[in-house]
Amino acid sequence: GCYGPTGPFIHCGAALGMISLFRPYPTASDYGLMLSAMLVQAELIKESREYFAFLLSGVMFGLSMVPTMVAVWLGRNAGNANYLYNMTLVVNVFGSLTLSQWVRAGMRLRKRQHQLSYFRRVILDIVDEVVADPKAA
Repeated sequence: GCYGPTGPFIHCGAALGMISLFRPYPTASDYGLMLSAMLVQAELIKESREYFAFLLSGVMFGLSMVPTMVAVWLGRNAGNANYLYNMTLVVNVFGSLTLSQWVRAGMRLRKRQHQLSYFRRVILDIVDEVVADPKAA
């Protein structure tokens, strides 16, 4: 990639995500903060290309259905608390899967960066040895 993710920022984003996951009632502002911290690093989104869009759409669907279920349950008295519980469960499951996919992508990028720096160091050591003593090579 063009730039590497920094470790403390990934940890901060993961901590924000975990805090928003363990709220008793999901709100769009909690998940908005989590998703904005995730979307700042586009390199991680590109790396987690497999399921990220699907999981993000599941979070958005759940967050859009929570007010509807509250209105059906409390406003019209047509449902019960299980509707709201189900939508809270949907939001939390999709949110945790989204966060885990993002952290997994960060781990893959960090591993790749460490491997690239190791191989670069090995190659530069070999080149330095050859330049220092060309007759030995």
